[in-house]
Amino acid sequence: DEQLLSLTDLATKVVLVATPTLAAIKNTRFAIDLFERLNYPPDKTMFVLNRVEDDRQKSRVTIPTEVIEKHLKRQTVAKIPLNEPLVLSAVNKGVPVVASRDRARSPVKELLDFADYVYNTLMSEPEDEAADDEKKGKKLMGFRGRSLS
Repeated sequence: DEQLLSLTDLATKVVLVATPTLAAIKNTRFAIDLFERLNYPPDKTMFVLNRVEDDRQKSRVTIPTEVIEKHLKRQTVAKIPLNEPLVLSAVNKGVPVVASRDRARSPVKELLDFADYVYNTLMSEPEDEAADDEKKGKKLMGFRGRSLS
């Protein structure tokens, strides 16, 4: 809807998260096509694959990462492995998955690596974009029409 598009316009980065299934990839392609029609630069989006099966356990149900990347014309910046016991345990305890004591365990390691990647990407971008908007006299509107500037 219009509110979501307004927020997406304001976002520095948009993280598209999908599972390696046909329906999810079709919907991700739809979102990428929409962003292209809105003239978003390709580097505004980051693509993450969630619930990726281990190579030893891979079934014929999921689509290989290489095929997905080729179809979407986007590189995967993170692959979060499928680990239902760990995730369900965290959910049942009411704690974030990344609160696990073993930070080297999947998917905790990959989630923390992705968080570092996003942080480093955002911190390496020029900080003067907001100042440029103020100079141009733009009034940024936030969620429910609240002014952000």
